[in-house]
Amino acid sequence: MKEPVVRDFAALIGIDWANQKHDVCETSLDSKKPKYSVISSKPQAIYEWAINFKKKYPQSKDSSRL
Repeated sequence: MKEPVVRDFAALIGIDWANQKHDVCETSLDSKKPKYSVISSKPQAIYEWAINFKKKYPQSKDSSRL
């Protein structure tokens, strides 16, 4: 398996996974300024966050995986 190249992705995310909420840091390759958000740990909230993330980056090669 080859090493991933950052340009292969539409955005990079970091998630601080916790019991009651998850802190998210998102950086698109178009912008160097990170966006911070918090999502609930409930399955529906995580699902909605993932769907919205997919809609924000439709140009991604692997957006069909969600």
